[in-house]
Amino acid sequence: MCIPKSVKKAQEEKTKQKKLEFSPAKPPVEFTRERVLENVAKHTAIDNQALMLADKITFRNCLTAMRPQTKLIDLPTAHDVGVYLHNAFVSEMNKLKAAIERAPGKVSATADGWTADATKMGYLGMTAHWIEVNDSSKWTLRSEVVGFRLIHGTHAGSNLG
Repeated sequence: MCIPKSVKKAQEEKTKQKKLEFSPAKPPVEFTRERVLENVAKHTAIDNQALMLADKITFRNCLTAMRPQTKLIDLPTAHDVGVYLHNAFVSEMNKLKAAIERAPGKVSATADGWTADATKMGYLGMTAHWIEVNDSSKWTLRSEVVGFRLIHGTHAGSNLG
């Protein structure tokens, strides 16, 4: 087998054992109720948790254990988390609309339907694609999900409407 020297060297570099280097932990940031709300909301959304998590006594105890001087008023409620997520969604949608409206040309859309292996549930996603031009006239292809929906039944066109 003939492998070019540059390729062989790159392969060898990948297989070398590397030293573990630990960086010191970052110092804690200043505690604010807003920062706790933001992080609880991110945890809820990213980890697919129920909004009610914020009202669970065990979760509140975890937050209090991390900062014993925490008062009840410092802890976000499920309602607070829901309002935060709604407002964040509206803000992101407004940014997306503004970005699409600034597109100098046309906007293309693609759609795809699929079934999740784990749940056997069908979904339909829609993505918008456009060219964004920055201040120095550099073109960048942008693509963003603009729709995502659960589908009941088959992915056939007659079922999708």
